[in-house]
Amino acid sequence: MYHLFKLTVLILLFSCSNIKEHKPPEQSQPKPYKENHVDIDTILERNAPALLDLTKHQLFIDTTRSSTFYKEILDWKPNEFDDQAVQYYCNEISKTIDLRKVDLKQFPRDWILLHSINNQFVAYNPINGIDWRFRLTDNSVNEYSIEADADKISKVISLKPDELVLELRTIPKKSTAHVMYLRIKKTKIAYLYSLQKSYTLDFETTNEIKLITPLENLTKFDLVVNHSPVLINSRVRFDSIKRTMLE
Repeated sequence: MYHLFKLTVLILLFSCSNIKEHKPPEQSQPKPYKENHVDIDTILERNAPALLDLTKHQLFIDTTRSSTFYKEILDWKPNEFDDQAVQYYCNEISKTIDLRKVDLKQFPRDWILLHSINNQFVAYNPINGIDWRFRLTDNSVNEYSIEADADKISKVISLKPDELVLELRTIPKKSTAHVMYLRIKKTKIAYLYSLQKSYTLDFETTNEIKLITPLENLTKFDLVVNHSPVLINSRVRFDSIKRTMLE
């Protein structure tokens, strides 16, 4: 009996000596702040680029009217792929109709898109690529954005200093009748025009209105710039366009 008791005590002592100390699970520690970390500022501030830290400011409203961001828009030219796309659409349209050159006289040829933000009209320089813009030629309307597009001009319906109405020939994907209409009209606001495209000449088949201005008027407007050393690509929320703004 004594030997059995002694054996039991030895077993208990051996078991206790092998029990490991319980430790709580390690909690993940926050990563140390890197010295080269950059906090991108996306508050839309009105300022001159020279007065901003462009390593941190992604969005701002350029008020200079003369910075490199304005120059990028003024100096932009279609690249090889843009020219190829325009030529492709013009060739496709020419397969069904033979169109001649039209005389647009002194009506402006190069146009850019404008936006409304906080009840002000501004141009836009996006983080990569260009904002939508278009060009009138003697026989076509060429649009440029992520991809280029084109329609051919078949008739000048109205040509005035403050209004242009064109009949366009286009591809079947846009119109089963291969015909669309374009109207550029001066608004009551200085340097501001409206652009509409429609399937009918009364322009009742579309509610979309674009705000545009001749490229030469770019410096009449402040410029929203989306610029960043790291590609965060915050979107700018522009105001919706209402017809009452243009009446």
